[in-house]
Amino acid sequence: MNKKIFSLFLAVTIILSSLAFSLTAYAKSIEIVKLDSEYGAVIDGIDDQITFLYTPEESGTYSFLSYNLPASEAYLFIKEKDPETGMKTYTQLAYSKGNSDYQNEKYSQPNKYQFCITYHLEKGVRYYFKAGWRDGDKRTDGFMKVKLICEGFDSDGAIIDLSVSCPTKLEAFTNGSWKTDSSGNRYFLYDINRILNNMTVTITLKDGTVLSATGSDRVGDYYISYTCDQEKNHWYMPKDPLYNGNVMTIKVFDKTVDYHVEIINPGLYAVKIFVTDYLGNPIEGAKIYNNNNLIETYNDANGVYTFSAVAGQVDYRIVSSNAIDRTITAIIAASASENDFTDQPIKMFACEYIKDGVINTKDFSYIIKNLPEDEAETKSAELRQVINMTKNDYPKLTLN
Repeated sequence: MNKKIFSLFLAVTIILSSLAFSLTAYAKSIEIVKLDSEYGAVIDGIDDQITFLYTPEESGTYSFLSYNLPASEAYLFIKEKDPETGMKTYTQLAYSKGNSDYQNEKYSQPNKYQFCITYHLEKGVRYYFKAGWRDGDKRTDGFMKVKLICEGFDSDGAIIDLSVSCPTKLEAFTNGSWKTDSSGNRYFLYDINRILNNMTVTITLKDGTVLSATGSDRVGDYYISYTCDQEKNHWYMPKDPLYNGNVMTIKVFDKTVDYHVEIINPGLYAVKIFVTDYLGNPIEGAKIYNNNNLIETYNDANGVYTFSAVAGQVDYRIVSSNAIDRTITAIIAASASENDFTDQPIKMFACEYIKDGVINTKDFSYIIKNLPEDEAETKSAELRQVINMTKNDYPKLTLN
């Protein structure tokens, strides 16, 4: 009898626990089924958030707003499948932690500390709006109240024209960094902030109103989207054989326009040098310095290094592992065709274990004493070949 009572009590406890969990889960995830209506729930504090779910029946520009006294913040996500792993991940699209007085007045929000995310939502796509408090120095318990409104459906045709302009040009191989793409190719990734900060976006509305904004993520009540994929479509100067337009796509509402970013050569010239060891084997992974500053270079498997430099006489120091550093003087000409120094390889002695700049018996001793027998024999043979070169090929067996 006691066992039956205990079993019944345990079953009821499990049911109640499951019900409590379901209610909690529901409280943290709320489906928005009607626009321009208030939704909300109690959240515990700064670390707690509510997720509001919405799947639009029609594409358009929507605004997600908060109506609270405490400062609040919100994020917009979509769930996407990773093409490589097949796993679903959340991708953040937008974030807001406060609005201008104009927006607060327009949307009848109680204060400037309320969020407003305006974004173009696609029909049939599931969107996740996560909302919570944003006071970092204290926890705030209370009722989070939000509303989702539509600024305009795509079918309304509110915008009839979109244009962009930007006086700023990017300089070749500056304001960015060298990267390697998924195919193993090196390319220069340009920082587009200089473009975004100076780009003017202009829209013409159906009623004839013209609105413009410079360096902003909004024009009027409309959100501006800027996208480019330099990882797949690398950016080059127009005269480069690999030039493909340097396209940045700007989208406002249902209108898009492609902007071609111009990259100029501000007195920089492409330089190529060929680095090998004294047996003629290409050296990969060498580093090139100018006045102790590491130069960003592109190098291939054949030992050809490409980089940019100003015209004039420049000293370069070439450094590679297990090799004596080389310093060369190059004359960079204003004509790019004269800056290809690959016809005469820059040879580095890659068997130098004692980096004193002189090849002598100390190096033989180090090789024989510290390397495995088979490797020591190979290195000694290479060393002998170098030493047997004439002084014209290797003056005084030293490197400058």
